[in-house]
Amino acid sequence: ASIYYTLGSCSYFKHDYKRAILKFKKATALFPKHFRSYNAWGSCLSNMEKYEEAIERFKTATELNEEYTLAQLNWVLVLFLQGKEEEAGKLFEEIQLWGSGFGWYAKIYKEEVEILEASIIKRKTDKEKRAAMKRIESIHHLLELIQNRIEIDQGAEIQ
Repeated sequence: ASIYYTLGSCSYFKHDYKRAILKFKKATALFPKHFRSYNAWGSCLSNMEKYEEAIERFKTATELNEEYTLAQLNWVLVLFLQGKEEEAGKLFEEIQLWGSGFGWYAKIYKEEVEILEASIIKRKTDKEKRAAMKRIESIHHLLELIQNRIEIDQGAEIQ
């Protein structure tokens, strides 16, 4: 399963989401509990604007590993992309942080924004450009929640 996950990840980073999904599907067929493949599959679907399907994959990843924060954050991001800010905020508040701090996740999303901003010029259609801008805006909403959570957590440590 790991080799298919790796191949899928390579296709994902080349923005070949359809091919990546085929690899992630294969990984989960071989190892149905491969939560990272479900998360990556959901990310592909999210980038293809298939939000409901993406949420299903993020839910599966979360059910398989409740400590996998990245799938939960990606789920919140999709809710923002759908314009469901209130639902996104509620889901974010339910996230229990396991392992790495929220700063690590903020770094990942900030890097995605930088990549998206750099790629807007290369987008061929207005629809592609609007989709990239919408994703950037939604990531900024998520980053705001993450930053607030970091400040709250730091405040709790000081007291």
